Amino acid sequence: MTELPTALRDPSARLRHVLAIEQLDPPGDPLLVESESNDVWKIGDLFVRVCWRGDRARLERERLVATHLPEGIPYSPPLPSHAAGAGSQGPSLR
Repeated sequence: MTELPTALRDPSARLRHVLAIEQLDPPGDPLLVESESNDVWKIGDLFVRVCWRGDRARLERERLVATHLPEGIPYSPPLPSHAAGAGSQGPSLR
């Protein structure tokens, strides 16, 4: 696994990085939400997940698995991202 550049070792820096790549300027102040495997940020009514360590293709596999969930199980799929090749994968906004 490739090590992240020093500038992206901080969750806030990773969020700024992904938002810049995606050209997003969501309303409100970002609030870091506890998560075991991603940086998860609540920004207003939106959530941004940044998958930055380990298997960055996991969010795409998650999207595929979610298509087989039984009806009635809530799930907001990740949105397509341009950041996947830039040392992180994100965002997931819903």
